[in-house]
Amino acid sequence: MRLCQRLVTATVMGMFVCILITRELKHKSSKNTRKMSIRYDDSWFKSSYIINEESICRDTNADILFYIHTAPNHKNHRDIIRSTWGGKKQYRDYKITMVFLLGHSNDDQINEGIHNESTIHHDIIQGTFRDTYLNLTYKARMGLNWVNAYCSNAKFIIKTDDDVFVNIPILIKQLEELEIKNETKNLLMCSVIYEDKVNRNELHKNYVSEDEYDVHEPDIYPDYCPGMAFVLSRNALMKIHTLLNYTRFLKVDDVYITGILAKMAGIKHKDSTKLTGIDGLWGIKWPWEEYKDLDRSRLNQYMFILVEGKPESIGEIWENMQF
Repeated sequence: MRLCQRLVTATVMGMFVCILITRELKHKSSKNTRKMSIRYDDSWFKSSYIINEESICRDTNADILFYIHTAPNHKNHRDIIRSTWGGKKQYRDYKITMVFLLGHSNDDQINEGIHNESTIHHDIIQGTFRDTYLNLTYKARMGLNWVNAYCSNAKFIIKTDDDVFVNIPILIKQLEELEIKNETKNLLMCSVIYEDKVNRNELHKNYVSEDEYDVHEPDIYPDYCPGMAFVLSRNALMKIHTLLNYTRFLKVDDVYITGILAKMAGIKHKDSTKLTGIDGLWGIKWPWEEYKDLDRSRLNQYMFILVEGKPESIGEIWENMQF
């Protein structure tokens, strides 16, 4: 009889403790959800591919992967990158691999051209989503999913856009210094954007409604990286990727990946002024003529140079700085 009473008492106490723990977890989850202003949604986007290169990282044994956001009709951008900085397959002890990420076009001729381009270069990852400005987060998620599935052995994963010149020697030098200092764990390096206001202007391309992203005052995003270029270590990417299926879509892709998800993953940004070029955040903008007379030593300070407007600028920089 006493044994039965003890069992009943233990069961009741266990249920009571479980209720308390459940309430506490719900309370903490609610607080964190309000604090981060995230609504969770498990039924989100699942990556699938029209064109895939499953073995590219395995075949090259890549240490560094560049995944480059591009548009279907930007073949000229891709060709210029392939013939300049993107043609580097190894520098010092680092093996380098590059892929271009894009969605599909409404133009069948462009899609056919992409297929033909892929059969020649084998560096294109094409998703089933329509490639538009408002679908950039689909592209960003596809990129993280693809890296996690097919290139998870790379030490460093570097995202750029197709109008960015990458100074490979300066980049490698920076990565070597970080490795020597043992500072590559949880690495997310970029020229950080701080306290950026959420755009509530309905006429702006980056408009975000309160239903999409609701924050308490002040109405600002978490610190994040500009989409033109950022560097991730392997484990940082894995942490961010783990959260993909537990966070709601936000169409501002750089905020979503390097702001919201990075903050949730506990990853702190490493701010680097060497990332984005000459005279401020956005680096060198078109026209290149304004900068082409700068000596090589000045240009050589920067890892990434934005040539917004005309991809031919990448070729001009390459001629100035060949390494």
